[in-house]
Amino acid sequence: MTYLPNVNISLSDGPSIDAFSRLRVSEPLTLLDSSFSDDAQPLIWESLVANGGAVAAPANAYIAMSVPAAANAAAVRQTKRYIPYQPGKSKLVFLTGVMMEDTTAVDGITGRIGMFDDLLVGGAIAGAGYLQTGLFFQYTGGAGNPWAVVERLGGVDTATTRNNWNIDQLDGNGPSGYNFTDAEMAERAQIYVMDLEWLGVGRVRYGFVIDGLIVYIHEAFHSATVVAQQPYTLTASLPARYELFNTTGVNTAVMRQICCTVISEGGFNPNGPIYSANRPVAQVTAGTNVRIISVRLQAGFMRTSFEPRAFSLLGLSAGNVQYEIVLNPTFGGAAAVWTPGPTGSHVEYDVAAGTATGGILVDSGYLSRETRSITQLINGTLFGAYSVNGGTPDVFTIRATSTGGSVDMLGSITWQEFI
Repeated sequence: MTYLPNVNISLSDGPSIDAFSRLRVSEPLTLLDSSFSDDAQPLIWESLVANGGAVAAPANAYIAMSVPAAANAAAVRQTKRYIPYQPGKSKLVFLTGVMMEDTTAVDGITGRIGMFDDLLVGGAIAGAGYLQTGLFFQYTGGAGNPWAVVERLGGVDTATTRNNWNIDQLDGNGPSGYNFTDAEMAERAQIYVMDLEWLGVGRVRYGFVIDGLIVYIHEAFHSATVVAQQPYTLTASLPARYELFNTTGVNTAVMRQICCTVISEGGFNPNGPIYSANRPVAQVTAGTNVRIISVRLQAGFMRTSFEPRAFSLLGLSAGNVQYEIVLNPTFGGAAAVWTPGPTGSHVEYDVAAGTATGGILVDSGYLSRETRSITQLINGTLFGAYSVNGGTPDVFTIRATSTGGSVDMLGSITWQEFI
C-alpha cells in the first residue's frame, strides 16, 4: 500500500487572493455601484463646493469637478451612506476617474480618491467633529513625490509616497514591468483598487487595474509584524469620496469622477439590529394627507445608516384609504415631535398628526373597507443617512389620505440599522 505524505499547499500572494488570503472563487456581493450616464445619482451621492469650486452635470458618463485659482476652493463628491463592512469578509473597492486633467501647473492643489471622510475641505466645509478617517490615493501638485497612498485616523494622515511603495512603484523595476510618469498616472483614466481586512487591524492593499489585471503597488500591515495597538482607521464602514481642493489659490485644476463599486467578497449577511416603532390612533380625513409615522437618524450618528424593512397599517373604522411612503417630504401642520427609538437604536420617530407634502414616492397602495389592514415587507436598496456635511438626516414618512369620510388608523414601521 502506498501512502501519500502530508502535503501543504499554499497560495502565492497576489491578485488571485482576497484580503484574508482566500482564493478569489466566491461570488462577490455588490454593496455599492454607481455610474453617471444620465444623472449625478443624487439619492446616493452629494456634491459639496466652496470658494468657487464647481461640480458639473454629467457629460459623456463622467462628472467634472473643478477648483478655480482661489484659496480654499473645494469640490467634493461623497456617498451619503457609509458603506457597511462585515468583519471577516474582504472588502474590495474599485473607483475610476482622472485625478487631474492637466498637471502642468497644479502646485498647491490636492486630489484624493478613495474611501474616507473629512472634517474640513480646504478650510471651508465643516462636518461633525469626528469625521476624519479612511483610506485613499492622493496626488499633491508641486510636491517632490506627488503620489501617495494615505491612511487617515482621527484626522492624522499617514502618507506613503510613491518612492516608498513596497510592491511596485510602476517605474519599470517592479514585478509588473510597467513604467509611468507621475503626470501619466494623474492625467489618464485609472481604475483605482483597494482591498482590506478590518478586524480593527489587518492588511490593506492598494493598486490599479492595468490591461485587465490588478497590479498592486503597496500593502500596509497593522498587526503582528508591526507595532500596532489600535485600529488603523476608526471604521471600515466608509463612504466613497472624490475630493479636489486648492490650498494656495494660484492655479486651477479639474478632476473627473467616472464610476465606482464596493464589493464584499464571500457574501454579506445584513446583521445589524432591527427595531420598530408604532403610533396611537390617527384620524385620516378626505382631501388632506396625515403623517402616520416618520423615522430618521438621531443627531450625532453620522456614520450610521438604516433601511426600512416592513410596515403595517390597520384601519379601525370602515373606509378606503390611500397610503404612501415618501423620502424627505415637507412637514406641515402639527410640528414634528421626535422620540428616540428603542434602547440601543440610533433612529428616532415622529407620530405627530401633521401633513407631509412632496418628497420622493417610494411605495404606495390602498386599504379598502373590506381588508382594513396591510403588513408588507420593504425590499430594495432604500436607506436613510445624514447629509455629507452633517446637516440634515433623511426622513421616511408613511402618510395616508381617506378617499371619503374619516378613518381611524394605527401604523408601525420596522427598520434595520448599520453602524
